[in-house]
Amino acid sequence: MNTRSLTTRTLDFWLLGGASLLLWLIMTLLQFDRSHPAIQPYFSNTPYITASLALVVNYPHFIASYKLAYTRNGGFIRQHPLALVLVPGLLLFVIIAGYMGFDEQIAGSGWERLVHQIQAEGFSVGILYPSPYWRDFVLGLLINLMFFTVGWHYTKQTFGCMMVYAHYDHYPLSKPQRLVIRYALLSVWWLSFISGNIRQTTAQFSGFHYMTLDLPDFLWPLSQFLVLLGLAAICVVLYRVYRQSGKKPSPQFLVAGVALYIWWLPWTRQADFYGYWVPFFHSLQYLAFVYTVENNRLKRQSRQAIAATVIILGLLAGGWLLFEYLPRSLDMANTKALHGIAYCFLTATLFINIHHYFIDHVLWRMSDPHIRRWLIADVMQP
Repeated sequence: MNTRSLTTRTLDFWLLGGASLLLWLIMTLLQFDRSHPAIQPYFSNTPYITASLALVVNYPHFIASYKLAYTRNGGFIRQHPLALVLVPGLLLFVIIAGYMGFDEQIAGSGWERLVHQIQAEGFSVGILYPSPYWRDFVLGLLINLMFFTVGWHYTKQTFGCMMVYAHYDHYPLSKPQRLVIRYALLSVWWLSFISGNIRQTTAQFSGFHYMTLDLPDFLWPLSQFLVLLGLAAICVVLYRVYRQSGKKPSPQFLVAGVALYIWWLPWTRQADFYGYWVPFFHSLQYLAFVYTVENNRLKRQSRQAIAATVIILGLLAGGWLLFEYLPRSLDMANTKALHGIAYCFLTATLFINIHHYFIDHVLWRMSDPHIRRWLIADVMQP
């Protein structure tokens, strides 16, 4: 009988995706009668509910990645300079450049000449030149970068959930079988990104309007085919494991993968759930792993309760300060906010999101001794 878990076997099922699937089902069914006076208020209040929950779930999950990465020994930063030094440095450079050129127009710059050359070749340049101001170019570029990398991040986290539980359950997956599952999940990222960028349109992010991409039309049917092919390949892998070992995948192993498909595929998308609740449940899923690593590490300390309280309060306070209080205070104190653009708030959100994706790319590796000690391997008693 399998006994390994992040929290408990039952709670893990709900944290890794089960709760999200239940809420998705409820919202999908209620969607058909959402104008009913007993139903409509719940849909209307969704933005406010999730905004409040972000303070205790979404924001701390971002700050936790910084805590885990930058409080490791200095060797960890030296091992991963791209994700932990170069990426944040480049992001800050672009953000500062956009701020310094806030009121400057692109007209007459070398960038404008490059854009015209690209346009002359028949390519759409809306994303490159959405408005005459540098500030809009920087924000549009970072927003598109965030939406491109977020799918990469979600699928990698889902894959990690499944592989950790494969280890917990002693579920025998060969390296080729793990690769099949990995690339099948990645196809969900490709389809989701392509579906939002197959036609160039004006979209909105936190009140700022930007241009989406204009990807080639053939990518849409191709991405759908790859998702279906990936699903079929996962089924084949699970069947072969069963034939060879007699073992069935546990619900805890499957639930994160099922949730990813439900969250991201255009065919199953419920707009309110996708826009507001998916980030919450993704963060909740992440915090289950943070809890396990920190709890196992703190078991070796004499003042475990005090240390845990300090960490929790630090994550809560850090999230609120970095996402809300500090950037909004800077916008309030800056006359540039009169343009109607909360530049500091927007760029703080974009910086933390994008950098978080790169941090996690190097932080949660199965081969990492730190992860193997506190998450994968049996925890040694102090």
